[in-house]
Amino acid sequence: MSRMRLTLVAVGAVVLQTSIFTLFRFDGVAPELPILLAALAGYAAGAERGAWFGFGIGLLYDVLLPSPLGLAALTCAVVAWLVGVLTSGLMHPTWWTATVFGASMTALGVGLFAVAGEVFGQRYVSLDLLRIMAFVGLLSLILAPAASWLMRWCYGQDPNARTASG
Repeated sequence: MSRMRLTLVAVGAVVLQTSIFTLFRFDGVAPELPILLAALAGYAAGAERGAWFGFGIGLLYDVLLPSPLGLAALTCAVVAWLVGVLTSGLMHPTWWTATVFGASMTALGVGLFAVAGEVFGQRYVSLDLLRIMAFVGLLSLILAPAASWLMRWCYGQDPNARTASG
């Protein structure tokens, strides 16, 4: 694992999320790259290491969000940990399992962020939440193969291997 690679990917993802992705929205919904990368870190590196990366990228993202500090960090860490736990027993991981887990858990992470925000007094839960989660999941399906490649590269696995875990 290269901490420099992880740092570069995390900073680059947060910069993309807060600049480019705010301009390009699909039906008012932008992809959630920090949550997607956290999920794929859990897939590539396991629950504990993925959760640490998720916490770090979430904290970077938190600094730029108007939400309570730590909310994105909590969300990304929990998503990464869940993916790591759920995929730890996969016998033959493939590129599409990383894509499906990454996209579905990113959508779930958006819901988790909204529900956790409600606990902290934010008003994120609305009738549109399921639509937003669905669009984030679809956008994540498009981004997940490249994001999975990046996370395997960060953790020192062969990014060109046929399986998602190297």
